[in-house]
Amino acid sequence: MPDDFAAEEGPDAAEDRAAEADSAADDSAPDDSTAADETVRIVLDDDATEGLYPFAGKEVVVYRSRHGYAELKARTPRPVVTDATWERGGTLVLSGDDPPGSPDPAELVLRSRDRNEERAFPMSRAAGRFRAELPLARLVSLGGVLPLASGRWDVLVRRPASTTAPAGRPLAVPLDHAALDRLPVEATVDGRRYVFREQGYDVPIVEVHSDLRPNERGAYRQARTRVRHYRAPRRLRPLRPAVVYDSYSGKQYSDSPRAIHEELVRRGADVEHLWVVRDGQVELPGTARPVRLWGAEWYEAMARSRYVVTNAHLPEWFVRRPGQVVVQTWHGTPLKRIGFDIEDVQFANARYLEKVAKETPNWSYLVSPNGFSTPILRRAFRYEGELIETGYPRNDVLASPDREMLAERVRERLGLPPGKRAVLYAPTWRDDSYYGPGKYRL
Repeated sequence: MPDDFAAEEGPDAAEDRAAEADSAADDSAPDDSTAADETVRIVLDDDATEGLYPFAGKEVVVYRSRHGYAELKARTPRPVVTDATWERGGTLVLSGDDPPGSPDPAELVLRSRDRNEERAFPMSRAAGRFRAELPLARLVSLGGVLPLASGRWDVLVRRPASTTAPAGRPLAVPLDHAALDRLPVEATVDGRRYVFREQGYDVPIVEVHSDLRPNERGAYRQARTRVRHYRAPRRLRPLRPAVVYDSYSGKQYSDSPRAIHEELVRRGADVEHLWVVRDGQVELPGTARPVRLWGAEWYEAMARSRYVVTNAHLPEWFVRRPGQVVVQTWHGTPLKRIGFDIEDVQFANARYLEKVAKETPNWSYLVSPNGFSTPILRRAFRYEGELIETGYPRNDVLASPDREMLAERVRERLGLPPGKRAVLYAPTWRDDSYYGPGKYRL
């Protein structure tokens, strides 16, 4: 169920994450009582200054633990954050000390704790200091200009990849204890909260809250939102001339739903075009209006749009109403086993096949890409409705008179030089190759 954050997780960094073990024995405040032969931990006085000293290619750090004990640590040199501020527009500015021996050149990296994703940012360096500007609300990517995805992000530093050397091993960036009193610092841009704070006394993290409103977050509020904006409108209000499109559960503006949308726009269809967007992570053209996945307007769109076009599974609570048309385009030729053809389902949801059986009667049409796929799709989904063997709308671009121009545009965006052959390797999961439930091998 949608919420801002999952349960607290430890950071996924390299070498100095072992420092967490250093504090494992530091779970209680200093105690005066000791046995005669007991080792006594040293307390670092509040007036004492923490220090950092270069030694034999490393740096030795004398610092105060969160309970006041004196700690000694040897580590690879790396920048230390001393200041964090927000500029207008959602740009986080981090600056701090840049000791000798730090990776040079270097880039600052935000690494997600929730998914295999990271973002790199350039660093400027001068006179033993560094500065990095992180435009978190306006990140440029191949998918457009988008906000940083919601969740928790660790702050790392590494040597960037170049033509002469591979990218260096990421190092966790520590937080200067003198900055703790000035944290957290936060900004709100387009209704989304961005927070820079500490965790575990000296670990800096970036928290990005979702674009859901407070009354839409959590299981209880979601249930209330669904009753108010889906069940009630579905029962009491008429269908309206609108198409709601969904590509990969709100993750993309792509695939056959995009092709259908663009063709309807080209034909001047007199309908409103609504596009499901998860967490603000999709940039749309002006021809489609975004509806936030799990937001009130999404539930209302699913209840009242006359047409639903999707390449992914429908929500379990969705029931097609009389007069509503659902087009399931799916998203590939079934060279692997799917649906009920899978003998041992290892999806994260153990009720997957039960949900499929409940969902397929809601499809008005199932699109097949070719004659090979038609019998497989019907069997795998146990689908008894109308199946349209038209080819995938997404593939029409391959026969477009503009295909050469479009191909050249793609090559330019990817930075591929003219005449350079490129091979795309995009493996998919196989039903018989997995680590565990929900974790398939690629």
